[in-house]
Amino acid sequence: MWYGPNVKRSYKYIAFSTKMPSLRIDQSDLKCKNGCDYYGNPQWQGYCSKCHREQMQRQRRAEKASSATLPKPEQKKPDSRGLKLTSHSSFSKFEEKRLRQSETLKKANLLKFNMFKKSSAEDHHDQDKKQPEFKIPAMVNEGMKREFRARFPSLGAQLCRDCRVFTHSFIMDVIKYANLMTVDELSERVQRQYQRFMKHMDTSPHFANVDSDMKELLIDFVEKHAMTYLHELPSVVFSPLGTDDERQDRVMSDRIQQLSWVGERHLECKLDKSDAQCRQLLYKAISELLGMDSAMNPGGKLAR
Repeated sequence: MWYGPNVKRSYKYIAFSTKMPSLRIDQSDLKCKNGCDYYGNPQWQGYCSKCHREQMQRQRRAEKASSATLPKPEQKKPDSRGLKLTSHSSFSKFEEKRLRQSETLKKANLLKFNMFKKSSAEDHHDQDKKQPEFKIPAMVNEGMKREFRARFPSLGAQLCRDCRVFTHSFIMDVIKYANLMTVDELSERVQRQYQRFMKHMDTSPHFANVDSDMKELLIDFVEKHAMTYLHELPSVVFSPLGTDDERQDRVMSDRIQQLSWVGERHLECKLDKSDAQCRQLLYKAISELLGMDSAMNPGGKLAR
């Protein structure tokens, strides 16, 4: 019959249009470019955090090596006519650099000594007096003591003191260099601080009877309290000055909103929303994802 081919073509089109859609992204596309078991990040050029850090270290070493081998440019003696202009330009650059350093110090001091802020009259009266040293609040130290005794009852008071001293020096070091380093440089400095504490535990006689698993738990303990305290300080570790973290967060949020049409059928997941147990598990997963931002330390985020 004349309509036979048309009916067949229509049937094929209907069968094709009702086919279950699937993602075109393979699991290997999400892995690190180095082929390790971790997932990559587009902001890190497809590397995971570990491989990206190693890649950046290799680039910095190569840049330092190349800059060391380059010949130094010959310094020409400026003529008398260009002396005034050159001096003015150098002075302008010096002033600009000094102003930038002054602004950086002002912001750092605002973070460090906010709790010791005085009125303008007292400040004018006590100009020559030394500003008090910034210290971690006593309630933070007391909280560390209580949790240390609860989690590590078999360890002595000297080990608790060493952990608190390191946490204090770690926080102070991060606050000091947060506005003077890039995010990658600060991350490398933090890793060196952890390595320094690990070396201290390996060489100190106080930790002679502590096994390697317990040392890892002590590192997690220190990291938790240090990062929880730094999380509450504005623009120190999270969204620091000079970065576009907030803008990138908005871009990511907009991208997630654009993908709101993706449902369980696109992911080839069969969810029976009429089942009460299935709904409960689904709502629990959603609440865990939303609550990840409320965790103030890396261990708390990974525990979710």
